[in-house]
Amino acid sequence: MAFAGRVVTAVAAMLLAVVDQIDARRRKRCGQTGNHFRCDRTGFLGVHWTYIEGLGSKVRHVRITITKGETQDRLDMERRDGSRASTVFPHKGPIPHDFVHYAVERELGFDGGFWGLVDAGRHPDEVQEIAKAAGHASSKRAHVPAADFVQAIQAERIVEAFEADHWSGGNADPAGVVYMAESGCAQSLVSLPNAFDDAAVARIRSRIGEFAGRWTSLAPGQSVVLEWPAQA
Repeated sequence: MAFAGRVVTAVAAMLLAVVDQIDARRRKRCGQTGNHFRCDRTGFLGVHWTYIEGLGSKVRHVRITITKGETQDRLDMERRDGSRASTVFPHKGPIPHDFVHYAVERELGFDGGFWGLVDAGRHPDEVQEIAKAAGHASSKRAHVPAADFVQAIQAERIVEAFEADHWSGGNADPAGVVYMAESGCAQSLVSLPNAFDDAAVARIRSRIGEFAGRWTSLAPGQSVVLEWPAQA
């Protein structure tokens, strides 16, 4: 049995080495074209196994890829039905806005937030346009949202609170983060989720802090791979 286990391990290592060589050649072609975002046959950059949130191990099935760029980052998503969505977004802070959505919506179990809507078939840009059309790009112009869009608005207001917290050092009293989110939700005419309390703030803040350290260490062209729906 021990010998069989060693054989399986050796074969697995050989297969991974072959895949890594293929990825290395693909990355080399990317460098030759000067474009980090166009050479993989699936539409993704050759995957860098830098960080896989929520999975705990290396896998080959890509769900969400956020690729770091010089002045803007790229988001690629492959849904469970095989369909894909991609967009680019400019740097607006130390970490991607869409990861903060991921951390918040994962912790709160949202299936109707940004990532739930994208996984259900909405394009990421379409979700943003829906929010703008509803007046929720600016909470001061908001009106009561449709029931199926409430979680998306709640997520956006909570994400804004965490971005403000992270940019200021991430050391504020958790009650202050809850208050910021509650105020934003009130301005957008939605309630704060009951599950969003001091303990949830601590868990989300920890996840954001861990991610921020890893994201900062990435070079342009490297990617973060996530899975949605997120696994506990």
